[in-house]
Amino acid sequence: MPLAECRGQCYDNGANMAGVYKGVQAQILKQNKNARFVPCAAHTLNLVGVHAASVSAMMVSFFGTVQAIFNFFSASTSRWQQLMTFANISLKGHSDTRWTSRAAAVNALFEQLVNVHSVLHKMSTDKSVNSDTASGAKRLLKAVDFKFICLLCMWSRILTLIDRINKSLQAKHLSVLDASKMVKGLVDTLTNLRDSESSDVLSKAKDVAQKLDLEPVFSTKRKRKVKRLFDELAEDENQTLSDEQMLDKDCKSVFDISWRYASLHAVATDFSFLDVQFLLSQPVEILQKHAADLAFKYETDLNAVELTSEVESFKFQAAELLQEPDKCTPMDLLQFLHSYSLTEVYPNIEISLRLFLTLPVTVASCERSFSKLKLVKNYLRSSMGQERLSGLSIMSIEYGIAGSLHYDDVIDEFAAVKARKVHIA
Repeated sequence: MPLAECRGQCYDNGANMAGVYKGVQAQILKQNKNARFVPCAAHTLNLVGVHAASVSAMMVSFFGTVQAIFNFFSASTSRWQQLMTFANISLKGHSDTRWTSRAAAVNALFEQLVNVHSVLHKMSTDKSVNSDTASGAKRLLKAVDFKFICLLCMWSRILTLIDRINKSLQAKHLSVLDASKMVKGLVDTLTNLRDSESSDVLSKAKDVAQKLDLEPVFSTKRKRKVKRLFDELAEDENQTLSDEQMLDKDCKSVFDISWRYASLHAVATDFSFLDVQFLLSQPVEILQKHAADLAFKYETDLNAVELTSEVESFKFQAAELLQEPDKCTPMDLLQFLHSYSLTEVYPNIEISLRLFLTLPVTVASCERSFSKLKLVKNYLRSSMGQERLSGLSIMSIEYGIAGSLHYDDVIDEFAAVKARKVHIA
């Protein structure tokens, strides 16, 4: 397809692809300004979690402790056996590349913290275990303090919310507008948590600390004072804030994610008048303003005068002809135009809908297709040809369709193609 016909591009947040100045998307935009770039919504949300986990030394230390607990048990089969024997506990490790791993690791530890703490306490006092196991258990017990429990409660709620939206953003048929609404809902939820999370976290953490026979107080440490220069007037903040205030300050810095989706929200705003609920509820003047702005950005595809005129008429036509407007999606709206043969009457609206539905939201499903290659062509199949590799990859990617095929019909067709006998009529 010629590059001039491209109307949307979507990549992950790698600098070589999404770079503002020298990335692939920037180079394509220089040649075709209509190829709107939308960062992959799922990759961006995963990046939000990665950066939020490293926003301060406290958060880095917390996730380091979570991973250290998993590594302590998984490094030894005898330790893992004790963990499983005690209460059938299963811990998880986390990484930056597996999107759901961080939520799985934190939730697994949060749900089984009491039992894990009991196993660690038993190992630290058991004289039959070796010195490495006993010292490692004591070190982890010291790390599981009240501050760690507070962070565990907070991250369990945050990562559960992020993981739920992250899975929804990986859907194949998700539109830009629906993705924008999901992200805005997540931002509003996190904002509400930021305002009310502190008291809820402390209350829940105190209950957990009581089960672990720990005092629900922050361990006091000598604070390092930074020497001020002779012309500095500001006081070191770490000296004036208590441990509880420092925890609250670091936790609130985790919730800021809205700016990462500015481009997604901008594209969703441009096409918002194509949402049926917005189309039927807003006055004609606002719809015409949105239509004129969209036609200005896609001047090679849309006529501003015709589009604003079409919107004025289409608003009332849709209200009368649509069966269930509350459940109607932009795809339903496009099918509605074709089913009633209205594409010639509203050509600019039809083009606008096709542009809107063409814009990509995520590349997660595409990346899964490429990941299939590693499963199909491994080191035992290194000599496989390109044609066979492509065929097996398609069968693996389209597993649902391949599973519905009847093998007898496929075998008969293959045998007929490869048959050497000449059938004489």
